[in-house]
Amino acid sequence: SMDKAVEADVINTCIVIGSRELLRRALENVVRNGVRYTKEKSAVNVALETRDREAIITVKDQGKGVDEELLPRLFTPFFRAAPDRDRETGGVGLGLAITEGAVLLHGGSVSAHNGTEGGFVVTIKLPIESIHKR
Repeated sequence: SMDKAVEADVINTCIVIGSRELLRRALENVVRNGVRYTKEKSAVNVALETRDREAIITVKDQGKGVDEELLPRLFTPFFRAAPDRDRETGGVGLGLAITEGAVLLHGGSVSAHNGTEGGFVVTIKLPIESIHKR
């Protein structure tokens, strides 16, 4: 919609053991928020890398970011960063609560912050199986 794109940077691949459906929904919620808030003619970047037996997925948009004081509340169910009158763009919190629930179930963590050059960044960390483990 409106010339917005999603780019993926897979730095290295890995295997996460868990529910494909729950993890897909978790990531989809974050990417969908990014597409909703990123500027027109800009892209949401989704990157995957592995470090210390963790998969690290970073979703960065090029939107206005979120008020710093609201960041801790973003994962509360039904919390909206935008006021109620702005309902069609609100609802960030609900998606992130679902995302956090799915990620915690897989032993991972989610965090969110404003990007250093603007935009909003969500980081999902998931434990990965060592393929060589016997």
